[in-house]
Amino acid sequence: MIIPTKHEDIQKSSLVIGAEVITYLKKNGSENIEKLFQLFKNKIGIGLNQYHNVLTVLWLGKIITIREHRIYLE
Repeated sequence: MIIPTKHEDIQKSSLVIGAEVITYLKKNGSENIEKLFQLFKNKIGIGLNQYHNVLTVLWLGKIITIREHRIYLE
């Protein structure tokens, strides 16, 4: 779900995670898909499905590009 409900933890919201992915890529450049997932899994505690959903929204919005298992900021 894109828009968080009042019962959802805001730190695990897809909007917040998407913003953190963008911030991370701005600071560090490209990153391996799996390494980035492990980083956010340990930092925030998100699951693979939510991570995939966030990447899909960022990709559809042409904010990121995925090439050869690496994520690049457009």
